[in-house]
Amino acid sequence: FFNEDRGFAGGAGCFEGTIIDRFHNGNWSTTTDPQDWNNSNWISSIEFKDSLLGFAGSKFGTLLRTTDGGLNWDSIYSLVGDSMITDFAFYDQGVIRATHLDNGNFGVMISNDNGLTWDIDWETATFFYPAMSAIHIDGNGVTYIGGIEGAIFDNSGTFWNYGTVGHPINDITSHSDSITFLVCDSGAIYVNVESIPNGIENQSDKFGFQLSPNPAYHHIRLSGLQKSVLSVRILDMTGKLIKEEKVNEWDSETIDISDLVMGTYLLSFQTDNGMYSQLFIKK
Repeated sequence: FFNEDRGFAGGAGCFEGTIIDRFHNGNWSTTTDPQDWNNSNWISSIEFKDSLLGFAGSKFGTLLRTTDGGLNWDSIYSLVGDSMITDFAFYDQGVIRATHLDNGNFGVMISNDNGLTWDIDWETATFFYPAMSAIHIDGNGVTYIGGIEGAIFDNSGTFWNYGTVGHPINDITSHSDSITFLVCDSGAIYVNVESIPNGIENQSDKFGFQLSPNPAYHHIRLSGLQKSVLSVRILDMTGKLIKEEKVNEWDSETIDISDLVMGTYLLSFQTDNGMYSQLFIKK
């Protein structure tokens, strides 16, 4: 929807496949699009670049394009076979990205001519060929792409970063320009900023130790704690124990976190003088 008086809904028609309806000034009407008699096919995504240029994708890979504000739709070749087209993102100079579930084509295709022709987006290609379910550009211009394998890409305009989360990603959205949420299967939601649950206090300043780097990719190091550490535990934000290590006397210890999925964790360690904790982010 553009506003409360103008928008689109996609689905499947009675005894037919893909259909797009248009809501305008309080009335619904069916738009003109290529006839599809596969009643198992339906519209899976609709996005507009501006008031005239828009795109729709279907469960079985149909790619539709409109240049007149959604009154008429044409079929465009899309590379994805019969795989679902899931989302669209628009850039300057006529560049468009579309995500899809064809993992044989890396899950993302790109157009440089406002959607007339499409090719594989080689910039986001990875060795394991993920199927992609969502793409989103935040208020600062950073692109996020999420996959059903939990794969997540982000790009600020120079290069792509890659990581994973613990659940398939269904959608991506942002708040206040840069706070980005991944909405996933099984009720899981991931956010790219650190949040401290009720009752958890970061204690590094209070007890004079340092945890670095934070955020971290492969290892974290705890230094400056002049106490005997008896055990170290890493918990996720639900309180589930993820990893536990037993150590002896230490002033500086490196902990391998390369096997953790992206997210916020609590490092909790027991000393001979009590329990201490510190939040960290795994990138």
